[in-house]
Amino acid sequence: MPIKKKGGKKRFEKLACERSNSWELIPKKDEKFIETLSNEYKVFLDKGKTERESANAIIELAKANGFVDIDSVKAAKKGDKLYFIYRKKVVALAVIGSDPLDKGFNLIGSHIDAPRLDLKPNPLYQDKPTDIAMLRTHYYGGVKKYNWANVPLALHGFVVLADGKEIHVTIGEAPGDPVLIIPDLEPHLYHKTQASRKLADGFKGEELKIIVATNP
Repeated sequence: MPIKKKGGKKRFEKLACERSNSWELIPKKDEKFIETLSNEYKVFLDKGKTERESANAIIELAKANGFVDIDSVKAAKKGDKLYFIYRKKVVALAVIGSDPLDKGFNLIGSHIDAPRLDLKPNPLYQDKPTDIAMLRTHYYGGVKKYNWANVPLALHGFVVLADGKEIHVTIGEAPGDPVLIIPDLEPHLYHKTQASRKLADGFKGEELKIIVATNP
């Protein structure tokens, strides 16, 4: 028989690991801040679906908080808020301090990541034997390829004209816009191919083809 010892329950309570939900540990006054910040971040993610769109969203927020283009300033002084954009994809923000740079500075680096599907060069082709018009794509970033099938997709990008003018294109976001889709196999057909694959290979990169037209 097990030997009973005094104080066993108390010792167990001290050694036991109890898991708590993080919301139970957060002060009530911080809950509203967390919710507001999360909602603002979701808006930012909706605006920044490519690197260029993310850079534009960052500049928009920077201007709203008093930052100005560094090229518009002849000499920076203490307290100035400056921004610099490189190739429309990289953004640097700076708040000028009082000490010279050889005294050190605080630096925060953040990667603009926009996991997505890019159109390949000359992506349009007509599938045989269906005669459906398709677009070939290439995935960018750490995407789970099987998550991209049978969901409505939007097209974001820009076109550079011969005179250098840029036209930004967004199709599929506004109500009434056509949407793009990557077709998946029907459940009674996938057994011949996808069913035998591992989850990571359930949808292969070369199978991420978008339907753009069904009329031959």
